[in-house]
Amino acid sequence: MKYYIPTSSLNLDNILQAESISPYTFYAEREAGYKQFEVIQELKGIDKIVLFEYPVRFTIDDPNRYNYPLLIEVEDDIQLSRDSLQCESTGVFTYSKTLFLTPTNCRFFFFSESAYKLTTINTRCNNSIKYYEKYRIFSTTAGLLLKEMPIVGIEKRDCLTNSFETLIDKIKGLLYAHLLGQTLSISPELAHQKRLSQDIYDTISGIIANPSMSERFKPKLYNLLEEFKSIDSIERENELKFNSYLDAELEQYGVSASTLMNLLKRWNVWNPIHLKLSKEWGCNFLPQMPELISRGDLKRLGEDVERHTEQSVANYRKTMPNPSLSTIHFDGEKIIIDDLPIITIAINYIINNKLTLEQLSAHRAEHCLGII
Repeated sequence: MKYYIPTSSLNLDNILQAESISPYTFYAEREAGYKQFEVIQELKGIDKIVLFEYPVRFTIDDPNRYNYPLLIEVEDDIQLSRDSLQCESTGVFTYSKTLFLTPTNCRFFFFSESAYKLTTINTRCNNSIKYYEKYRIFSTTAGLLLKEMPIVGIEKRDCLTNSFETLIDKIKGLLYAHLLGQTLSISPELAHQKRLSQDIYDTISGIIANPSMSERFKPKLYNLLEEFKSIDSIERENELKFNSYLDAELEQYGVSASTLMNLLKRWNVWNPIHLKLSKEWGCNFLPQMPELISRGDLKRLGEDVERHTEQSVANYRKTMPNPSLSTIHFDGEKIIIDDLPIITIAINYIINNKLTLEQLSAHRAEHCLGII
């Protein structure tokens, strides 16, 4: 069955970020996230979520803020069973716990195109909202048979203030982090390559910014570049391709590639010949230090190093299995990660003690002892 929750557009980021809505007094006590929840005038003083069986029409008179009516449609027979709702009057119900929202169990309706645009222009760019594009958010209530919101008089009862939103948030954060870690993880060699790429960029920037110091920086750049080449998979692929072409060319003359290279290097003509053959055979090597003469040469080197690194990372991730939560399961409210017993203990300690990042950082020695 569908229910409708009238609220303010000022709460949209709050709701989508937490993927839930709670009785308003909970927000002041929550461990993280928004500390306030905007309550519309008709529902002030009601510390419960008020739901209607039908879509309601209401207005907000607040010209000094971007505060507009927002109607949430929720269809969730598991959370909103008749046993979990308190009937206040005909068609009006209250819910005293956190109501979890997903892109599949809710829709959002604004009452005007302008309110929709002014609100969502920032919301869609909020990186804390993970699935904004999947939520169904409409600029008008077209298609809904609206009724005027009745006067809501609710007898004051004890409300369940111990919301599980913080616990669920931390568990969801763990699952998101686990998937993100699998998606973005790289090998130690690639991590080293990314570090070298950054060092090369910084060194090139130093040379360009202070040309008079170039002779001092160039030996460092040479060492960084040679080390980068030694671990860069694209550079190695080009080397294999070049050697294959060279061996094929020399085979008819009975000359080994190593013999020819040693001879040409002794005559100091190997570099220009290597450059010419590389271009002819489509082997796009990173440049040698003698080729880096102008600012443009240095900038292109930085761009090439970055491109090689990004391509190496992309190639590596293609070989990785799809992210999975198969190693995580639950024993009641306890999280268990297979083969990671110490991390399992640390995570459950953090969740059970409702620790924030700031608390962990400020009292890390104390919490480390607590985990042990």
